[in-house]
Amino acid sequence: MQNKQADSGFTLIEIVVVLAVLSLVATIVIARGPLHSPITELRGAAQIVAGSFQQARLNALASGKVVILFIDPVRGVYGESRVDVQHLPTGIGFSPQSPRRIVFYPDGSASQGDVQLLGKSQSITMHIAWLTGAISMTMP
Repeated sequence: MQNKQADSGFTLIEIVVVLAVLSLVATIVIARGPLHSPITELRGAAQIVAGSFQQARLNALASGKVVILFIDPVRGVYGESRVDVQHLPTGIGFSPQSPRRIVFYPDGSASQGDVQLLGKSQSITMHIAWLTGAISMTMP
């Protein structure tokens, strides 16, 4: 008579093979590094900067006063004041041709301008419409 319970379960060799495969996959994933790309970082930075532009526009509408957003391409910073600034992520900067300031008026309009963010190999342009203050982006 054969014992059927002796055939159930995993052998030591099967467990060792599975652990070896998992170790190999883990080594490859860890060696590859983080799972992000330069274009993803550039798009994320552009979304954050555009959000700051929108916030400045809304601040002008809500307060009834002119709001000026300063841009410093040399230092890679921007903000509503020259003291309390936001920094761009490392490896991303403003184009030297970007305007140094954008003015948002209480009626929703703005000074027109194209602000360009430069990444390692790509760029994104944010266009500020003068009549509405709306921000649109041209992304690769």
